Amino acid sequence: MLNFQLHKFMIETNNSLLQNLIDGFSPEKQSDTIKSEAFEKLKNLGFPTTKNEEWKYTNLSNLVSKPFQIAAGKYSHQTTTAQIKRFRLESFKANELVLINGVFIAEASKTYSPAHELEILSFQDAKKLNHPLFSQHFSKYAQVKDGFSAANTAFAEDGYLIHVPKGKEPELPLVIHHITDSSFDNILVQPRLLIVLGENAGLKVVEMYNNFPNGNADTTNLSNGITEIFLEKSSRCSHYKIHNDESNCNHVGTVQVRQLDKSVFNSFTFTLQGGLVRNNLNIEIDGQYAECHMNGLYLCRGTMLVDNHTFVNHLQPNSESNELYKGVIDGKATGVFNGKIYVSKDAQKTNAFQSNRNILLSPEGSIYTKPQLEIFADDVKCSHGTTTGQLDSEALFYLRARGLSEEAGKALLLKAFVNEVVETVDLEPLKQYLEAEVERWFGKVG
Repeated sequence: MLNFQLHKFMIETNNSLLQNLIDGFSPEKQSDTIKSEAFEKLKNLGFPTTKNEEWKYTNLSNLVSKPFQIAAGKYSHQTTTAQIKRFRLESFKANELVLINGVFIAEASKTYSPAHELEILSFQDAKKLNHPLFSQHFSKYAQVKDGFSAANTAFAEDGYLIHVPKGKEPELPLVIHHITDSSFDNILVQPRLLIVLGENAGLKVVEMYNNFPNGNADTTNLSNGITEIFLEKSSRCSHYKIHNDESNCNHVGTVQVRQLDKSVFNSFTFTLQGGLVRNNLNIEIDGQYAECHMNGLYLCRGTMLVDNHTFVNHLQPNSESNELYKGVIDGKATGVFNGKIYVSKDAQKTNAFQSNRNILLSPEGSIYTKPQLEIFADDVKCSHGTTTGQLDSEALFYLRARGLSEEAGKALLLKAFVNEVVETVDLEPLKQYLEAEVERWFGKVG
């Protein structure tokens, strides 16, 4: 029975999504302590509003008022290789995990790396095998602090444990295709990954969010994902997250990372198109001589909203973090960047740098940026900065004077602006894909 306050909250916000989740929490899930505790937090917290400082510029009222159906394996498309081929990158040989509305598609997935180098288990199989890494790491890093993280944890069933043992590093990257299909209903998909790297292990993992083309303008989808990554001593992980969906596709995702001594984490977040997209990247550096590098690019047009929140928590001395996020805003789109670096009193000799730069192409577009430093150690090198402006009119005049059209000149200047982020990608087929998608986006700039 819902208490009066929650009932009142749901009426005031017309929160159909919350009601659907409450109704869909089956009795068997209640026996799982982690899930039941997350479910209680979901009921108590509800979903964030603009009154919450962390969601100040991201209005979710229209989204959470929709009657989303929990996907639970539903999809209408015939899952043929030809249909999925459109999402594959040419000449990119990789281990691939294909999920449609959270369902594993065996005939479209492939694994080349041997099991002693790369272990992939569904959560269901990990539980059946009493896999020690699952109980040791699942839901230990991603905090349940709002309705989205609570809902994902409460309903986490079809997730995957990805493990690279000590001293191993697969030659091929792992690509995970998160494909949504909302052609028949408003669909909620809640992907969950747990990535564990042993001591001196390495992995490159790519998460790609796409959707089947949807001719039904009345339906939409929401992907609410969590990826937890644990890096043992001296391990190395490069994580790529690419969101390239249609305008009726929405995403709220959290990547939660914990690093130990001498580990290296490289993050690449590319938001190319979609509806409402919220990317949370939280990194806890709990080891000496560990380092993380964060690169992000968001291209917004139409009424798209992209909200990037990053948090780096330096807990031990002699660690390093570098962050560069760039955004291009066109039409009536909105970009948000909120980056925070926290340096604890024990984290002496921390070296941390943060930068956010934006270009506004339209007077109707908006950008809200807030870089933050909280430093409690006295022997550190930390800096942050942000810039927002328009394309350089003098540079554009110079290019036009040498025969380029205004459109070509704009595209050239924009390419130079975003190239600093795209060039950080060290998987060549993936870089070529991103360059082509960026070129396509530039071609639509007015």
